[in-house]
Amino acid sequence: MDTQIVVALIGLVGIVLGAILNHWLANRKPGLKVQRRKEKEIVIYDGTKGISGYDLTANFDRCDINNGIVSVQGGDWASYVLRTYRVSGKETSFIPKNELVSGHRKFYASCEFKVINATYVVSIFLWETPEPEDGREPSIDDSMVTVKDSDWKKINFYFEAPPNRQYLVEIGTERVSGDGSLQIRNLIVTERVR
Repeated sequence: MDTQIVVALIGLVGIVLGAILNHWLANRKPGLKVQRRKEKEIVIYDGTKGISGYDLTANFDRCDINNGIVSVQGGDWASYVLRTYRVSGKETSFIPKNELVSGHRKFYASCEFKVINATYVVSIFLWETPEPEDGREPSIDDSMVTVKDSDWKKINFYFEAPPNRQYLVEIGTERVSGDGSLQIRNLIVTERVR
């Protein structure tokens, strides 16, 4: 083997080993032990076995619930308020405040949507209850999606909210085209805690 090739290979191996060692040393924190708290999700509403009429209240419109699936027929904007939550082993009609939390509370909502002969705009939001008297907007955090698929599609929503208030989860719907319906199933709401 030619001496120049051997020297080049040794140089290349040296560069690679040097880069690996440099990366390891740069990312090493001597004497620092990081203890991470694991977050867990607590289910506060589980509609995966079906949503019942007891769980949902319709505002400005009505909905039909059959076999755990919510069917929205209306075209104008309407909202549907989730009225059943399970917090600390107790059933409540709202998500109670938790002032023991430092920083914002983290909520996650997930459900499946599909439409039949229509397109809908759907928003899910946290709504402060009772509504504030100081002029603040009662909608704490919201997410909006356009639903136009005729096959079930899972959509995830993430929210952050101050710990010193009570909340409701509300679903807003508005048909933007067609004359069909919106279907909702498998609604689940969780809170991420440490």
